[in-house]
Amino acid sequence: MHMKHRILLLWCLWITAVACHDDPNSNFTNLALSTNALNIVPDGGTLKFAITCNSNWQISGSDSWCVPDKTSGSGNANINLTVSTYDNTEQNRQTTLTVSSGTQSQTLTVTQYASLADYHYELPVIFHILRGPSDRKTVQQAWLSEIINACNTNYQGLAGDTPDINLSFVLADKKPDGTSLSEPGINYVDWSTSTIDPDVFMDDESPDPKAVALLWDPNSYINVFIYYFNTTNNNTTGISFLPYCTSSNRLDGLYDGDYYFDQSPNYVHCVSLNRTYLYNRSTATTHDPADVVITLSHELGHYLGLFHVFSETQCGENDDYCSDTPDYNRSSYESWLSRTLTSKPNVTMEDLTQRTSCNGTSFIAHNFMDYYYTYGDQFTEEQLQRIRYVLSYSPLIPGPKYDRPESKGKEYPVPPARKMP
Repeated sequence: MHMKHRILLLWCLWITAVACHDDPNSNFTNLALSTNALNIVPDGGTLKFAITCNSNWQISGSDSWCVPDKTSGSGNANINLTVSTYDNTEQNRQTTLTVSSGTQSQTLTVTQYASLADYHYELPVIFHILRGPSDRKTVQQAWLSEIINACNTNYQGLAGDTPDINLSFVLADKKPDGTSLSEPGINYVDWSTSTIDPDVFMDDESPDPKAVALLWDPNSYINVFIYYFNTTNNNTTGISFLPYCTSSNRLDGLYDGDYYFDQSPNYVHCVSLNRTYLYNRSTATTHDPADVVITLSHELGHYLGLFHVFSETQCGENDDYCSDTPDYNRSSYESWLSRTLTSKPNVTMEDLTQRTSCNGTSFIAHNFMDYYYTYGDQFTEEQLQRIRYVLSYSPLIPGPKYDRPESKGKEYPVPPARKMP
């Protein structure tokens, strides 16, 4: 071939290749959505998602209660969905939008919750079991399942004269990355020490980065860490953080701020259980003050916004913000308890659960938010109302919320954390 003709042919081939590669009318379509699922509360409002596309696109499948602000376009776009209010109290409603471009399509499922006042919350629990160098023992999944089921009995009003809080604790079945757990509810962690100081592990001012890294997103899980408490804290059966509120939805006694936590603040926001007492249970004839079910029910009560139902040293110093839980002087009770256990033979559970309230009336201790000795089988109606408020509004608690404002950024200070045994 003549050199001039060969150069001309190569030039034509190059032009053709470039034209094919850059042709905006080529059959290759790129289509993606920022999310494939959106949820909204009964009050309705506006939901947002983004379309990424290099061609024309269309949206189909919308319902009258969920309407996009545009149904067609070209290129990248931000879509606003207007969702109307929903008065149904029994079941959620759902619709699926289809975004298509050429031969490609993506779907978006929109779920609107039924009234949260009657919504049944399922709260996934993950037990992180920290094991020291000389202890690689496992914990039977069946035992943790039994503990969770017993807690559900307590929170569903089946244990005593107590309201149904309408929630269930469930063993988490998936990891944060979406893969299945080999044993639901269990995550083993090898730790560098045999015992752990819970005040250090749960320190919110100088947190240990290794501990913080273990936390699974509290907006999706309740994190319960099980480990042997150090000698100083060995008589403590459990500790929990209290929840937060936003400044627009305050609840008496809880810290609030202008920051909605899309993820955990930089500390271990969790419940800690002392593994020493993991297998302690009361029997039909013997009450165990370290009963693990009562302990976990108590700590989960703190996690969901409840305080102790007593004053530590003098009446009136503690307020649990529930008028239907009689206050009493815990210090006076402990003095009476010591004398009674020393002087009275054959002391009964009814003897040990006697309380004298700050207004002078006597009552039997049944509340989960009391300490030993209590039957540990009751919440009150106002305690139920506090828990339902936290479930409906507070960040770092799994489940739908009435008001979930966008995070306002780190220039807003994180409110102080607060934990309780």
